[in-house]
Amino acid sequence: RRVAQLSDRGQGRGGGLRMAMVLVDDSPAAAAAIEYAANHVAAAGEPLYLVHVCVPNPIVVAGGPGAGLLVEQVHQENQQKRQEAKEFMAEVKKTALQIGVENPHCTVLISDPGAGHGSVGNLIREYAESKGVHTVVCGSRGLGGWKRNLWAVVGLGSLSEYLVNHLHCNVVVVKSPQQVAQPTGSKGAGAEGAPPAAKTD
Repeated sequence: RRVAQLSDRGQGRGGGLRMAMVLVDDSPAAAAAIEYAANHVAAAGEPLYLVHVCVPNPIVVAGGPGAGLLVEQVHQENQQKRQEAKEFMAEVKKTALQIGVENPHCTVLISDPGAGHGSVGNLIREYAESKGVHTVVCGSRGLGGWKRNLWAVVGLGSLSEYLVNHLHCNVVVVKSPQQVAQPTGSKGAGAEGAPPAAKTD
């Protein structure tokens, strides 16, 4: 899947606006990521891209009686997913405005059906590059190393780890307040290489 070409407004180079992007879902860490970006990354008046990735269910149905009905059911479920994603982002925009984000741009990206963290990460990379994003902020799922390796076997490993390794811009991984309050070998930092999200003003 290709994304739109880089716009003049989003170059972020040679005097253009410096764009920041936050990946959001319904997790506490994602909410902390928005607040962190508003306080530490997004400058006054600059756009802040809030991006949610919707992953449709794959249609894998063997032939035989009822196959067509099952395909239609999955199709309807995916349409519902897309609608719920739009409604979710409308609420995210309200939240962002309430915490002081001046110029939130909300976007829903649709991945390939059943996409794992690699495909989703590549979709995010293409979108970030198309907007000239200089910093991507995302929440930490709080998985230990063995859990990340286990999920990676089925293509559901750490998205934040993929982004750190594959994006050519800054990537900030923010922990939820619960993770900061109960760190597991992390000294309680709220964001990797950055001030704790729980201590922002």
